[in-house]
Amino acid sequence: MWACDDHADGHGYRVQYKLRNGRVGAVGDGNGNKPGCGNSRVTTSSNPVVTLWSCDSKTGICQGPTRA
Repeated sequence: MWACDDHADGHGYRVQYKLRNGRVGAVGDGNGNKPGCGNSRVTTSSNPVVTLWSCDSKTGICQGPTRA
């Protein structure tokens, strides 16, 4: 899972996700729009991501859900 903030607007970016087994989590880009992204291995082939939300870290507003 990758989260990349490419807007110099002072807001952060994160991707929230839900796995098939119901576990939820988030991956964020902690350095703003500077080079580099947030990433983490969050899934396996037997427990894939099923839903994603795109979120503004400053406001907490998310768009989605999007089926993966």
